[in-house]
Amino acid sequence: MESIPNYEQYKITENGEVFHNGKKLSPWKTNSGYLSVSLCKNGEKKNFYVHRLVASIYLNNKIPIKETVNHIDGNKENNKVSNLEIISQSENNKHAYRIGLKEKRNLKGENNGNSKLTEKDIIFIRNHYKPRDKNWSGRKLAEMFNVTPATISDIIKGKLWKELICYKIGENEDEI
Repeated sequence: MESIPNYEQYKITENGEVFHNGKKLSPWKTNSGYLSVSLCKNGEKKNFYVHRLVASIYLNNKIPIKETVNHIDGNKENNKVSNLEIISQSENNKHAYRIGLKEKRNLKGENNGNSKLTEKDIIFIRNHYKPRDKNWSGRKLAEMFNVTPATISDIIKGKLWKELICYKIGENEDEI
């Protein structure tokens, strides 16, 4: 059992149990599922995640700013030092996908929240693109749809929206 720095009247075990003056504290579960405790000093109360307290004392004594504390088994309530590691946010996300805590969602086309274009836009672009016609060039289409010329080029080459098979629709240019 080790004292918590700056809160010496509090002690913590390698299993994540927090004590104050010999009495075990009862942590609560936050909305994000982590266990948290309140520590008081000079009349001021501050909340701490139990897993971060364990890691800071038993793993590294200081967690770098861009690093995160990962629960190896994915259980946010298992705060044993043997279940914790300090890793980057990127590694933490990969770990979450690997063990099934997060589901990979490979959303394509309009279903991708980052998409500026719709299927109708892609069909229009592919049907109207004429590289030698300044009215229908990649640059002009990019301006029309507020995307980069490189995006238009990738759409035409099939690098983007390759899942969408386009065909000519209607004889009238306005009919899409």
